Amino acid sequence: MPDSGPARLGREQALSALDALLKDPPADRVEAFLVHRSGGYARCARSRVHQSAEESALSVSLRVALGRKVGTAATNRLTPEALRGALDAAVRAARAAPEAEHLGPLAEPWDVSEGRPDEETASFAPGARAEALSRAFEIAGRGGQTIAGVFATWLEEGAAANSAGLRVYAAQTRAEASLIAEGERDGNYTPSGFAHDVRGRAGDLDAAALAERAVKKCALSISPRTLSPGSYTVLLEPPCLAEVLEWMSFIGLGAQAHLDGRGFMSRRIGEKITGEAFSLRDDAEDAEGLPFPFDAEGNPKRRVDLIEKGVARGVTMDSAQAVRAGASSTGHAASLDFSAESLPRHLFVAPGEKPMDDLISLMERGIWVTRFHYVNGLLHPPTALMTGMTRDGTFWVEDGRIQYPLYNLRFTQGMLEALSNIRAISRERARIGATWEGGMTCVVPAVLIDSFHITGGMPANG
Repeated sequence: MPDSGPARLGREQALSALDALLKDPPADRVEAFLVHRSGGYARCARSRVHQSAEESALSVSLRVALGRKVGTAATNRLTPEALRGALDAAVRAARAAPEAEHLGPLAEPWDVSEGRPDEETASFAPGARAEALSRAFEIAGRGGQTIAGVFATWLEEGAAANSAGLRVYAAQTRAEASLIAEGERDGNYTPSGFAHDVRGRAGDLDAAALAERAVKKCALSISPRTLSPGSYTVLLEPPCLAEVLEWMSFIGLGAQAHLDGRGFMSRRIGEKITGEAFSLRDDAEDAEGLPFPFDAEGNPKRRVDLIEKGVARGVTMDSAQAVRAGASSTGHAASLDFSAESLPRHLFVAPGEKPMDDLISLMERGIWVTRFHYVNGLLHPPTALMTGMTRDGTFWVEDGRIQYPLYNLRFTQGMLEALSNIRAISRERARIGATWEGGMTCVVPAVLIDSFHITGGMPANG
């Protein structure tokens, strides 16, 4: 079982543990990366908290080099014996390894901003999470609805050190809630509505306001109708766009896919791949995206303009990928394992000029989608072809007004094509957490897209 460890390490304890590994190093170069995550969550269903948990997870990863022979190892214990054992294991692995084809330089020492984690969030108690959800339950109950979802708070610490003298530490807090309001089941369909938010401070996360949004969507979702497959104008709320970008990061925005020739950016840097309305960057220094200053190698995270007014500009990369590309690391090493992709983790889509209500008014006939579900983005990476379902609030709109709810729909759509068909982008943006643990944060608007392909749905045409 993993060593649960303390609730918080702090700078001195984290760096002292790594310093011990660098005294009289048994290799030409040694790199160490520590991650500690503590906090907890409350999960609920039918307006009852059914799971409350506290976690404290620790990982120390090591990478050593004997000449160009590289070995890695890891441990989840911070004792001197465990750390030394992992270091010895990494040295043994290096001795047995072939020479690395691409080995980037060690990160040089630099001054890092350690961040200012919120103390209230770092020490948020289980009872406080349950209390936040209880307010959501009360709001849903007024309309005969129930709430399912999660409320979580975390303190995340990271430290990196190497034999070139690097020593960096930073910490951040994170509070996140995803709520689904559910109405009375009707046959094989349950009306539902969704709301989500993620903040750096638990005090800024308003579960009651989220519940109000989810309840409103649920009330609008009663007695849905079917829709025939075809190409439609769609209004995608921020959670939809965030999930699309999450998949696009996996299949094309990191250097590994790009350099291997399997990503949608491969051999297309400098070319137009989406419409001019769409610009995307990765920026770990922008406070709106819950920043963290360095990567697993200890390199500072740099802003990367990925797509600028429709033109492919660059990808995120670690030091080894940078050597392969004849470039410099952008500070996106996900781990010290060369097989890990260097994914962007702080994505920003440039906002538009129109308020959200104006986007709705532009819809003569189309579909308003709250979020996507069960997305598969691996169908054809060169075109970012994806399929998935709508969920928790899908509506038919005519003349700028919701006419009636729709059963959940299946889409099959090349996302480069979709992003080329943007008609308008909202001025407002929302911060959306990733669907996978430890993932990215997206700051994204709503988008109005023409000719979006609906290929099926529930119940009869699915």
